[in-house]
This record gives sequence, structure tokens and C-alpha cells, in this order.
Amino acid sequence: MSDIEGKAAREATTERGSEGVSIMRDERSATLAPASGGSAPSRKMTSRIVTVIGCATAIALIAIRAGAAEPRSAKVSSEPKRLHRWTDLSWDHTDFPLFSLHGPFDRRPDSSSIPKVLRETKDALNVYGFREVVLADDEKSITMTLKEEDAKMLKILTSKSTHGWFVAIAPPKHFSAGAPSVAVLAIGPAMPEGRIVFSQQEAGAIAQNLRYRFRIAEFRLEP
Repeated sequence: MSDIEGKAAREATTERGSEGVSIMRDERSATLAPASGGSAPSRKMTSRIVTVIGCATAIALIAIRAGAAEPRSAKVSSEPKRLHRWTDLSWDHTDFPLFSLHGPFDRRPDSSSIPKVLRETKDALNVYGFREVVLADDEKSITMTLKEEDAKMLKILTSKSTHGWFVAIAPPKHFSAGAPSVAVLAIGPAMPEGRIVFSQQEAGAIAQNLRYRFRIAEFRLEP
């Protein structure tokens, strides 16, 4: 091959290579920026994406600003909690009384004499059911409204000693083991109306026993 023919061949090769580079560049440009003839759908799609991203950004900014706001006060509300009331509770071992009352006694039995009192006196009232149970706002104290028949009996008992005392006893929480729960109750104005208050302060053992028996408050099975 002459020098003239070799030069012509090299120029042709260089020209084809330049065309290839140009074609590749054009293809990349076409991929990144479609031709003007078919750009309308792409522009609409792009506009929608920008709108969605803009909305998402705005929502994120609102959330950040909300989070940056002053925190709520941690002060406990002065309003008491709502009372919890039940009229249809169920419990195990319904053949055992919820509690029994001994008395009334003219004088308050002291703790050392209670075992003797329970041995030597007969139950004045055995309570197996109720009309309503109320859990107070301290989540511990229990007020029980008795069924009509038991309420009548309680009214008769309290009329004998309007300022007397009862000894209340409830079966062991686990029945097969443990000691019964015992409390001394002063006859109050609610008793002649058929209501017995087991306050956490004065009759905490019975109140806890009943909460466990009914599975309420800290002993509830469901949150």
C-alpha cells in the first residue's frame, strides 16, 4: 500500500470513530432528555413527581416544627379519675362467699381478739353477689352495693347498733392456700342503704381480695 492509500485509510477510520462517539453521545442525550416531539407525557409525569415530593417535604417540615414546639406540661391533672362501675362481673368459686360479716359489736375488736371473735361468733351475713361494684379513683378502694335481700338484712343488723362495728372476712385469694383476709368495719351511713365501703386505708386487705377475685384494677386480665 502506498503512503497516499494508507493516509486515506487512517482518515476513514478516524471519521468512522468520530461518528460512533457522536452517535453514543446522541443516544445518551436522548435518554436523559427526550426529543421535543414526545416530551409532553414526560413533562406531565415530572410535574406530578415534583408535586408529590413538594407535598411530602411540606408535611415533613410541619411535623418537624410540631416536634420542635414547646413540650406539654407534665403536671398531673387535679381532676379525679372516673369511677369504674360494674354490675355483671364474674368470678371463680361462686360457691364461696365474697365475704362474710360478723357482728355487730358495740366496741371495736382489736387485732389480737379477732381470731377468738371469728371462732366464737356465727356469720351474721354471707355475701355471694352484688348489684354493683365501684372501684374508687384511688384504683384500690371498693364500694359494693348488695342485692336486695342482703341489703335488707344489713339494714336490720345496723339498726341494732348504729355506731357499732363489724368484722369482715373473705376467703383466701387462692382458696387452697393462704390465710383469709380480715378487716374491721365501722357502721357508717351507707350501710343501712345496702352499701359497704372497703376503703384501702381501713379495709385494704378485703379491698385487695375483692380486686383479685373480680380481676379488676391491677389484677385485670386485659389492659
